[in-house]
Amino acid sequence: MELKNITDIINTVKKTFSDSPMRTGLLALIGIVSVAVYFDRIYPSWKENPLILVGIIISSIVLGLILLALTNFGPFLKYLGLILLIFVLGVAIFLAFHFIRDSLNPNAIKKVKVNGQIWTAENIRNPSIDDTQCLADGYGCYYTYEGAYDACAKLGIGWTLPSVLDWQKTNSSKLRLNAGGFGKYNHVDDWGIQDRGVLGYYWTSTKPAGTNYPKYIMFNPNTKEILEDEGSTGYQYNCRCIKK
Repeated sequence: MELKNITDIINTVKKTFSDSPMRTGLLALIGIVSVAVYFDRIYPSWKENPLILVGIIISSIVLGLILLALTNFGPFLKYLGLILLIFVLGVAIFLAFHFIRDSLNPNAIKKVKVNGQIWTAENIRNPSIDDTQCLADGYGCYYTYEGAYDACAKLGIGWTLPSVLDWQKTNSSKLRLNAGGFGKYNHVDDWGIQDRGVLGYYWTSTKPAGTNYPKYIMFNPNTKEILEDEGSTGYQYNCRCIKK
């Protein structure tokens, strides 16, 4: 069938839905899954900025109204209702999936998309890593260099420590960095925190050639500046992860 104008397109869509209820149900199911998958892909972005979700909903409603207007408020109304139902069910499945997943995982970490890269939006707080110190004060856990690598790996495939370059390209305000200081053993069993409230210390994956000292970054909460330096693997810093 040759489609010559918008009327032909509308009639074709109506015929597709009316000819086979099974086909309609299949198309609806595909639509619901597609919406859920789409929201899962943009999850870090809209979680950080819910206005993205609001914008998508409003845009979908406006698009539906435009389609409705093109049909002179005819039978296409029920198809618009089906489209909106598919959209709502897709979002519901997406939200239910993340709610259940986060409820089952007490160490679930918020994520955010910054300059096209997915970061953890808060300090890692997995206490199951060896040689880790965790405090219940919002600063997360303090890890050795090896422990930070393990903590990122436990988030799943593709998660690792960010490099110095990754840190330099990111936006510190979106990551909500804090000044947790760093942990170290002053004596054999005397563990303490230094620079709390002054600077934030975070491990990086960058290790200069010819040295065993990996680089870390220091975050100044007053100037929002990020500086780099080399540190001992025995010190314990906070940890953020990036998905690559």
